[in-house]
Amino acid sequence: MSFKVHVGPPQIAIHEGQTVLVSEPDGRITWPSEKGLYFLDTRIISNWTIYANGEPWELLNGGPINYNAARIFLTNKTILTEDGAIAPRTMGLTISRSIIGGMHEDLDITNNSMKPVRFQLEVAIRCDFADIFEVKSGRIARRGQITTEWSQRRQRLRTVYSNRDFHRSVTITAPRATREAVSANGRLSFEVALAPGEAWHACLLYMLEDGEQRVHAPSDCVGEAHKFPYSVTMAEWLKTVVKIETSNEEFYRLFRQALEDMAALRLPIRGTGPHGVPAGRGTAVVRRAVWSRQPDRFAAEHPRLSGIRPRGAGDSGFAASQGG
Repeated sequence: MSFKVHVGPPQIAIHEGQTVLVSEPDGRITWPSEKGLYFLDTRIISNWTIYANGEPWELLNGGPINYNAARIFLTNKTILTEDGAIAPRTMGLTISRSIIGGMHEDLDITNNSMKPVRFQLEVAIRCDFADIFEVKSGRIARRGQITTEWSQRRQRLRTVYSNRDFHRSVTITAPRATREAVSANGRLSFEVALAPGEAWHACLLYMLEDGEQRVHAPSDCVGEAHKFPYSVTMAEWLKTVVKIETSNEEFYRLFRQALEDMAALRLPIRGTGPHGVPAGRGTAVVRRAVWSRQPDRFAAEHPRLSGIRPRGAGDSGFAASQGG
């Protein structure tokens, strides 16, 4: 009996909580497509591309290094500069991304040539704030108003979407760069000057907002993400769950990935559950039981959620209504 194996399109997908990033294998977010940086039910960033003096970079390799992190290795094509042409494949660009609430993005460039180089690194970012179902259907209707403002002093690019009482925004900051960024022609530009063998580093932090909550990006670079409290909590949780021993390496990796994916699946109730365990479906079940049987205790522990009423004991889901 034969069967068909369906292989999805080449892409990199990482996620944590209510934030999901889907990009091309080289890190770009192309438009029009279904790729983008999603927060809650909205695609925040619909286009992301990186250039060196207007030239795109060439993919070497890349992919997820964890369910919530990815690393991509690129090299340069021929780059024309005022100091002469930079030969192809003489520089390396590494894009590292991690999501813990917001997104942390590391940009690392190494000059592998025997000559000094100087050029403009440009990051082009566009936002459409499209509803996820409209993105899936391919029929995106423009609504509301999008405004963008750049603060040179704060090194902050803020894009806000408003449609009546619906609000979403993304604030991008560049806190760790050798030289300050500038914003022009829809691009963030960094002047990069490297001696032979020298390296350059910059961070971009993406803070997401929905009008009520601000979801900050992790401050640690991707290489230091294991120090983040959430990563420590995850490691501690993985020590307590069921483990297997098998000679089948592929099955072991599949089982390990399944555990990490289970921990990453969260309901919109953010934070941690009892004893610091990440809030997930099991925690939600416990909270529902407390909610139904001890409403006074639930209201004291979760005042922001006390106005939401669960369905009857015989129902399997939740019915939420604000204000009682």
